[in-house]
Amino acid sequence: MEQPVLIIGAGVTGLTLAQACQKKQIPFRIFERDDLSAHSQHRTVGKGLTEGFGLHHLKAALPDELASCLPECYVDQAAVKFGEEGYYDVLNLTTAEPIKQKRTQKRVRLSREKLRTLLITNIEVQWSKTLTQISADDDSVKATFSDGTSETGSMLIGCDGANSTVNRILHPEGHEDVGETGRRLLLATASYPASEVSAIRQIDPFFLHCEDFTTEVWLRVTFLDNPISEASQPADAAVEKCQILISWPYQANWLGRVDPTDCPNTKIGQMSLIRHLSDSWAEPFRSFIQNMPRDADVQPVNLSDGFMAMSAGFAGRVTLAGQAAKPLSTPFGDGAESSMEDVHGLSESFLDRLYGLAADGGAGAGAGCGDGDGNRDFDFKAAREQYEGLLQELVLFEALS
Repeated sequence: MEQPVLIIGAGVTGLTLAQACQKKQIPFRIFERDDLSAHSQHRTVGKGLTEGFGLHHLKAALPDELASCLPECYVDQAAVKFGEEGYYDVLNLTTAEPIKQKRTQKRVRLSREKLRTLLITNIEVQWSKTLTQISADDDSVKATFSDGTSETGSMLIGCDGANSTVNRILHPEGHEDVGETGRRLLLATASYPASEVSAIRQIDPFFLHCEDFTTEVWLRVTFLDNPISEASQPADAAVEKCQILISWPYQANWLGRVDPTDCPNTKIGQMSLIRHLSDSWAEPFRSFIQNMPRDADVQPVNLSDGFMAMSAGFAGRVTLAGQAAKPLSTPFGDGAESSMEDVHGLSESFLDRLYGLAADGGAGAGAGCGDGDGNRDFDFKAAREQYEGLLQELVLFEALS
């Protein structure tokens, strides 16, 4: 019997990879440190994902019956047509006029909760499995969990997020300082009366991009809920749930302040700064920020330069994907795009070869691994380094985009 791929983490990346393995009939086991209830409560509420260039990889990873259900995960069906246009305007916050136009792939906003529910279909997750140790030899890799159980497989892939346990095991000495990004960010999640955000939605119902060239402040707005779809609510009580990202330069003498402006430690301070930054903005942006509800959830975003945490040791049988590999992702879920690229790279150029599915008959074609004889011709380290090299290129592409 072939040894399974061990997937650590049942988030969007891990579940998509599990679906890709299942579609290709590659054996796998997927483990999640949270129990089912905690995972549902803490990882899906109030979140959205942006899929652009990774959308076709997401569809390719899923069986046809699930791929056809992806539209049910869209945050706003009406915004999808807008996202298909292949470009978007960046607006000047002080004039409300377009200042430049950016080309893009088809953009779709997916509800994290709905997508996760779709991705877990027919996937048996091993819940409450906290990884504590990894060991490997030339033929297999072994994952040991805090409950005393263990699992042996052909390959272990860490899909366990920015605070990845797999990453920490791979790099017990930690990582070198990845540098100062030169910006600070605040992310707010707020529910507005629909009438107060209608002007914003009319400008861009998908993902609003604005900049103030005088102060170098950036504003990003997206919608998490579509009030039209909430049939249980009367029309005059419709509420729009939004995510709002405000970013400013972290540098001395900005806005006449001698010291750089960091994120305030209190909500009062955060709300005060946000409103101060919007004082000189044109409508409707100024009112949108000035009238932000008092119960908005405002959080600083810790953002560091993206990097690929290259694997080390373990006979080449351990690697990373998604935020476990590249902690940098914007709060609007754009990191999901690169996660789909990771899944594609793993399933198409790595696992296919490992399990004898490679169309080109390359190394590993036609050979299993873990059936007692092993796949002696398959060079795990070389294949893993090739995959991770692709991820390095992706990090660079994202940084320059």
